[in-house]
Amino acid sequence: MVDGDTPTIGSGAACAATAASARAGAGAATAASAGVGAGVGAGITGQPTAIVKPRPRPTPTSQPFWDALRDERIVLQRCGDCGSWVHYPRSRCVVCLSGALEWIEVSGRGTVHTFAIARVPTAPPFADEVPQILAVVEIGAAASAAVASAVLAVRMSTTLVTAHPESITVGMAVEPVFDHGADGMTLLRFRPADEPR
Repeated sequence: MVDGDTPTIGSGAACAATAASARAGAGAATAASAGVGAGVGAGITGQPTAIVKPRPRPTPTSQPFWDALRDERIVLQRCGDCGSWVHYPRSRCVVCLSGALEWIEVSGRGTVHTFAIARVPTAPPFADEVPQILAVVEIGAAASAAVASAVLAVRMSTTLVTAHPESITVGMAVEPVFDHGADGMTLLRFRPADEPR
């Protein structure tokens, strides 16, 4: 490249320069400050700092969901006008935009809609959870609906807890597991319904 030339997108020189800049500059600083590595990073004092896992931060709209999980119950919103189930918690129905949402307790039993087994950490804070079974679980909250377009089930992103990851299949029946954290927050995970406790 000649002085004054502007590198074009996709040019080898531009890509190499960008990658080198990222490694030497902000990328390296960000990795060090975030504690990227074998579960530990170096803080300002040079002392190791533990990587903190992200935790939920309830909003006024989602607080009833998190409160119920703490009590080992699952509540979902249901529209009083069209009968649709709503998740994640919102202030309006996703189908008819009504604000008439109420919290209804459900069993939490569902089926695996899809899943992936991550055999390497999905992010540094989850290095201790390998293999991590990421899943979308469908909870069918059977009820009639006022309109044909109503949502009759919800799908939740979650993780599956099992001693046998190779046994997971799409369509498998699952049941809730309440993962109580030291910070007072409870995460909703699932496990195969036929697996001994």
